[in-house]
Amino acid sequence: MRVLMLGNSFTFANNMPETLDNLIDAEVVQHTRGGARLAEQLNPNTKMGGMTQAALENEKWDYVILQEMSNGPITSRESFLNNTALLCERIRSN
Repeated sequence: MRVLMLGNSFTFANNMPETLDNLIDAEVVQHTRGGARLAEQLNPNTKMGGMTQAALENEKWDYVILQEMSNGPITSRESFLNNTALLCERIRSN
């Protein structure tokens, strides 16, 4: 099983990717950066966005976990919903 985790420090803190790997015996890959928003995952001009876009286009994933900045869904609800929809579209197209 392959899992891609897209997010920020809430995703990688406390060894969450390794913990998930140990729980479900999966290959867990993370594209994370402290303070990152999902919009960055969509931007091919950023280091993380470029890696994410390549991973979504060229690799197969059983699960993709999306984690937005903690206050993003509250302070930027429309942006959060749009970015989530765009990421889901790209995930499903592969």
